[in-house]
Amino acid sequence: MRNLLLILMTVITMSVTTAQEIPFEEVKPYLEAFQSQVKIPENFHFHKVTKVTSHGVEAYLFRYQKDENKGLSGEHFSFLMSVAEKKILGFTNMSKKYSNLKMLTRKESEKIAKNFLVKVDNSLANDLKNLWIERHDEQIFIDGGKATTIAGMKYKCYRLSKDDYAWVIVGFDGSIITFERDIKWNTEEQRRVTEKWLHDNWLLENKVKNKSKSALLLIETQNEWMHRDGKLRKALVENEEMMLNSIHNIEKSLVYARKQNIPVVYVRLQFEKGYPELANGKSGLRKAIPNAGTFQKNSFGSEFYKSVKPLENEFIVSGRMGASGFAGSNLDAYLRNNKIENLYLTGYASHVCVESTLREAHDIGYNTYIISDATAAFNKEQQTYFLNEIVHHFGEHLTTEEFVNE
Repeated sequence: MRNLLLILMTVITMSVTTAQEIPFEEVKPYLEAFQSQVKIPENFHFHKVTKVTSHGVEAYLFRYQKDENKGLSGEHFSFLMSVAEKKILGFTNMSKKYSNLKMLTRKESEKIAKNFLVKVDNSLANDLKNLWIERHDEQIFIDGGKATTIAGMKYKCYRLSKDDYAWVIVGFDGSIITFERDIKWNTEEQRRVTEKWLHDNWLLENKVKNKSKSALLLIETQNEWMHRDGKLRKALVENEEMMLNSIHNIEKSLVYARKQNIPVVYVRLQFEKGYPELANGKSGLRKAIPNAGTFQKNSFGSEFYKSVKPLENEFIVSGRMGASGFAGSNLDAYLRNNKIENLYLTGYASHVCVESTLREAHDIGYNTYIISDATAAFNKEQQTYFLNEIVHHFGEHLTTEEFVNE
C-alpha cells in the first residue's frame, strides 16, 4: 500500500503544472476571506490571480508585487486559497525588509507561530506536532538584479492524522513571512510532493519546463512593416507609437526566447518576381500584394528587419502563400517534428496575418498565445477589437512583460 501511495504521489508531481488566469471580480470573496485573517502589506499592488491545483485541490493563487522590484524572484506577496472551502493554504511575504538577518530566539518564534496557527485554524494548530525550529533563508533579486537573502525562523510541524506537514516562518520583527499547510512529503526520496506555487524559484523552473514544448513565432518581421521606409508601414500604419512599441517588445521577446532556448520561428512572406504563386488574384491579399509590389523575393522590403534577423540555427518558414503562416508552408511539419505544442505569436498585422495564423493554429491543435504588445494593427481600434473580441475564441493573450517574467 505504501508503494502504491508513493507511485500516486509521484504521478501527481510529474503532471504538467498549469495556471489559468481569472478575472479579479470573480474572486473578490476569496480576497475578503483572506483579509479577514491576514493583512496584505502596504506597497504591494495587485498583479494577477490564477486558478491552480495544489496536490489535487483546486485553489486560487493571488500575487501582489512591488512596482520597483516586480517579476519572478522579485518582491512579492502571494497567497493560496482553496476554491471549495475558502481555506488559506498558504502565503508568503518576500519583502526585502526581511534582509535584516537578526533572528528571534526559538522560544520567541514558537510562541508567535503557535498563536498564529490558532488564529488561522485552531483545529489544525491542535493537531500539529512541532519537529524543529531553525533559521530558514530565501533569496530574492532587487534594485536591478542584486541578490538579497531574506531570513526567518522556521517552525516546522507534522500532522499524523493527515500524514502531512505545515510550517510558519517568523521574521525578525515577529511578523509572519511564510505559512504553508497540507504539504505532502515523500520521505523515502526526501522531497516535497505538493506543488510550490508560492515559491518563485519553482515557478521559474516549471516555466522553463512548460516552455520546452513552445516556440516563438515572428510573423512578417520584415522591412515592409518594421522599417520606416517599408511600403506597408508608410501606407497603412496610422499609429506610429503602437508600431514602435511593438518593435521594442518583439526585440525583448526574442532576446528572452534565445536565452531560454525556446525555438524561434520566422514566418516570412515572400514571392517570386511577378507573383506567380498568387495566380493573378482577383481579390483580397492575392490582388493587393502584387498591386502594392510588396514582399518580392530579394527586395529590401522582404528582408528581415535589422534588429530581429534570424540566427543560423533558427527556422525560417518557406513555401507560404497566404495570410496564415501555415498556408502552403512547411510550418506545421517543423512544429510537429520538433514536438512543439505551444505557440507564442508576435508580428504583423494583428488583424490580418497574425489573426489568420492564430485561427489555423488553434484549429489544427496548437495552444496559442498572442503577445499583445508585440503585435500591431493599422490603428488602435483594430488592435483593441482583435484582442478583446477575437483572440479569446482561439487562444489567449498576454503582454511581453508577462511572457518574460511569469
